[in-house]
Amino acid sequence: PRKQGHITARQLREMGVPVTLIVDGAAGRYLDDADHVIVGADSIAADGSVINKIGTRSLAVTARERDTPIVVAAQTIKLDPATLSGHTVEIEMRAEEEVIGEDERDSIGEITVENPAFDVTPPRYVDAIVTERGQFPPESIVTLMRELFGEQIRTPWED
Repeated sequence: PRKQGHITARQLREMGVPVTLIVDGAAGRYLDDADHVIVGADSIAADGSVINKIGTRSLAVTARERDTPIVVAAQTIKLDPATLSGHTVEIEMRAEEEVIGEDERDSIGEITVENPAFDVTPPRYVDAIVTERGQFPPESIVTLMRELFGEQIRTPWED
């Protein structure tokens, strides 16, 4: 969304990392050559669900299908102890103009356009969450949250 991949590509290139920019839908084609998939996170729920840019879940599912480990790199500020499960997150919908222009709409006719900005990747598709505090399996992220935010943090399965 909003060409954030361009920003990441530029930053990586400036650090001397070789970069190949592809469209999201082509990611599966390139996974055969990858030994890991690294994604960021906008938020991480207590159950280890990862809320990130749209397409992250599809990439994680495809990576799991090919036995390519998926690692989430995020600062602890992204941990959201108030969100017990990713399933409770309300996903922001962005303007349809990001998907279809007025001239295209006129030629296609009356259609519904949805443009979700984020999706939720369930913890079963995540191999590790890496923060400045270390590496954690997603099911253990609640332990880190308790350490950082206090013992009152619960998980959905504790209710």
